[in-house]
Amino acid sequence: MSLEEKEPIRGKEKRPEIVTVDQFEMWKFVEPGKIGETEALGPCIGVFLYDPENRYAFIGHFVDPRVGLKAMLVEAKKHYKDAGKIKVCVGGGVFQAEDAPDFKYDKDKRRYLEECLAKEGFKNIEYHYAESNEDTDMQIDTRTGKFKVEKRELDTWSGSED
Repeated sequence: MSLEEKEPIRGKEKRPEIVTVDQFEMWKFVEPGKIGETEALGPCIGVFLYDPENRYAFIGHFVDPRVGLKAMLVEAKKHYKDAGKIKVCVGGGVFQAEDAPDFKYDKDKRRYLEECLAKEGFKNIEYHYAESNEDTDMQIDTRTGKFKVEKRELDTWSGSED
């Protein structure tokens, strides 16, 4: 019997598999019993959809949700009976300095995302948009349905050399 096949020892469970999505993959399906995550969102936006009844998730990491979000929502709706019961978590999307002073591009990304979710019937939504100079990591544990959103100050580099 291999180590993976042995029974857990006194409360120690086998670590769940972690499914990671990055900006180049855009989105993935996460099976029950696994953890889904995306990291270093910065100006990108993370979108997690979790079905508490069936315990699976769709996780997305979008540079611009106008590219890729609809495809994820279309696929997700094939699996969900009622979008209104799905738990949704959104994070990241820090406003970029080059978009100042009105931040129109960044605001448009957020508005598009929010309108898409509403149009598709998602109601149970947590928003954790990043503030100025923050980076965001997101995680969903499909075993518990708990979202974890961590923000940290972005590293800044002055560009000067000694």
